[in-house]
Amino acid sequence: MNRSLFIMGKNVDLPESPKKATSYFGISLFALILAACTTSSTSAQTPAQTQGGNKSTPIVTPSEIPQILKSASNKNNLNNQTLSIPGQGQIETGTALALDDAFFKMQKLAGSKSVTGAKYIPFYYSLKGDSIPYSSHYPAHFLAMVSLTSPANSASPAAACPNSDSATLFEFVKSSPNSNWKVALEPFTNGSTSPKFATLKDGYSAPLNPKTKLVLPLAQIPATFAQALQTYGTSGRITGGLAKSDFSTTGCWSVFDFHQGYTFYKSASIAPTLSIAPVTPSDVVTFPLTKGAVLELFSLRFVYNLRPATATGSINQQTQRGNPYSYTLPAGQYSSVSQPGICELAVVDPPNSINLSRSTQPQLVGADCGELMASGQKASKVTTVNFVGQ
Repeated sequence: MNRSLFIMGKNVDLPESPKKATSYFGISLFALILAACTTSSTSAQTPAQTQGGNKSTPIVTPSEIPQILKSASNKNNLNNQTLSIPGQGQIETGTALALDDAFFKMQKLAGSKSVTGAKYIPFYYSLKGDSIPYSSHYPAHFLAMVSLTSPANSASPAAACPNSDSATLFEFVKSSPNSNWKVALEPFTNGSTSPKFATLKDGYSAPLNPKTKLVLPLAQIPATFAQALQTYGTSGRITGGLAKSDFSTTGCWSVFDFHQGYTFYKSASIAPTLSIAPVTPSDVVTFPLTKGAVLELFSLRFVYNLRPATATGSINQQTQRGNPYSYTLPAGQYSSVSQPGICELAVVDPPNSINLSRSTQPQLVGADCGELMASGQKASKVTTVNFVGQ
């Protein structure tokens, strides 16, 4: 699916003061980029490698990938055009499905007819690279790096970044012989950070070498990046292999600027708490890259818990027609709000002998973040003030 950029606005009711102060704050918390998708459930393990002397029949071959992508593109465009939540369930799973279902709900509440508004503009997949483990066991996985294109001269959705050097990393999963190929993870990347897959002559991915000593054990990467993002969100400190540019890349991906959101909330007399952790069950998948590096894809769940900074304050949620992200919560006045969301990340973990462009830390090379539907406790006592729009 295709996520666009939106501004989410919330008002904060402040207690009356001698100055009768008013407050409005518009939260452009996050640069929301929704990748074109097709999703499916993913096991939390490295895709199985069964290459060896006695090869059994593989579940998928390199020659089949273009047709799988074509089918996924057609179904995805139909779902995007009609905002079909059941349709997305046929081609997606896991966090990709959770993000797209939430976005479809917000779009419908905002009065949209499609993900691009009144007139739907389709976009199509073009394969730029893939990593296909030779496997005869289910669930079967493969990774397709796909560029997005839209019809010539169309006002193509900005968030999809079509006709550029951007790409989406689609992790496809097939759970049984009779199931569809679905997309489970779909972070964006771009030309400067696109991974280089390690591929054998037959087109399958090279087996992961368990003897390769990586900079960080693969099992530690999701928790490490969750902690780094939470530290950045609450304090503004960059740690754990992150860089400030990860939150405002010049390509088509960036991570939510959690610190910007956190400070905006505080400036609006809201007392926020932020928690970020790997999703459970784990959806980690890994794919071999050139020079011994490994690409790891996984999801993090974040939650902003919000309360007015004063006992008599309230959070005033206002909806705005045409702004899907203002519909994460019904309009009203709340004593507390919980705003969850998901970030799908792509991280390269290098071997100790390789120095990446940033450092010897694992490097974030792609992301896709979005909000889920929020929940709140209605305020029982509200101080009335007038609001001034941004």
